[in-house]
Amino acid sequence: MNVRRLKKEFVVGDTEPKGYLMMQAKRLEKSASDRVLTGVAGGVAEYVDVDPVLVRVGWAVLCVVTGGVALIAYIVMAIVMPREGSESGGVDVVTENVEELAEDAAEIGQRMSERRERTRNWFAGGLIVIGGLALLANLGVFSFIDWGVIWPVALIALGGAFLFARSRR
Repeated sequence: MNVRRLKKEFVVGDTEPKGYLMMQAKRLEKSASDRVLTGVAGGVAEYVDVDPVLVRVGWAVLCVVTGGVALIAYIVMAIVMPREGSESGGVDVVTENVEELAEDAAEIGQRMSERRERTRNWFAGGLIVIGGLALLANLGVFSFIDWGVIWPVALIALGGAFLFARSRR
């Protein structure tokens, strides 16, 4: 436990014996409750008592401005900073964090794989629908439709649907 000793101050006439107050020091830890990737930005935000969004935006800007040096600093902090509430220190923290990062990477990879599969299925279905519509249009089934107007309207509607679905998440 990180503690620092603060000397007691006494006013003249105090009867208490001189001694030290024990006070727990503030510790920089990765946030467990406010994490997007590893909890580093959330932990820094808690440590300096600012909004985590400001820390994340600042970090993104620093990554661009420093040419990636801030990204390396983030990765180092993700490995070195202890988790919130962790009592271990030194090599134990690094070991725990590397194991946690490996688990997180596997979980993110699994989610990305599932999302990629869903996206691929939707894309394939969309191609089949577009191909079917094009075939029917070439066969003259839709001879009454002005395709010069329909395609732009359809693309605008599709873009709007994507934005609407994205905003609901």
